[in-house]
Amino acid sequence: KARSYAFTLPQVKKGALMTSFSGMKTAALEHYKVIQQTTPSKGEKDSVFNEACADLAESFQNAAVRALYRMIMRALEAFPSTKNLVIAGGVACNQAVRQSLQSLCDQQGVQFFYPSPKFCTDNGAMIAYVGERYLLEAKTSPKDINAYARLSLDALV
Repeated sequence: KARSYAFTLPQVKKGALMTSFSGMKTAALEHYKVIQQTTPSKGEKDSVFNEACADLAESFQNAAVRALYRMIMRALEAFPSTKNLVIAGGVACNQAVRQSLQSLCDQQGVQFFYPSPKFCTDNGAMIAYVGERYLLEAKTSPKDINAYARLSLDALV
């Protein structure tokens, strides 16, 4: 019997069209820890553990798809003259996301576009590619380089 794990959907501030999924990711980690602690000892552990993890992943996906649907619906309401919606990146390869947003676009009379799965790369893949190119060209970074998760684009220009 499949289990369903509860996730609180990210809140979007009134007038805002962006949000964070960090709370959902933290909740998923906490659910995972419970699964680890409550899984029976070896023997039947692998199948019970794998089934519980699959249920957790499905519950997370369902919540994330609902959150994306709500955010996109809010965006379409905020911009009623919108004729097209495009998704890209790794999330564009997810069938549940595609189906949900296609349904929304059909209801709203908006044309929906997404790339072929072979073009649905995520940021990690793109950064790895750049790293490979740097390595092949023997480019290096200074040893004291730092990462800034919220670096403004203005700081780069």
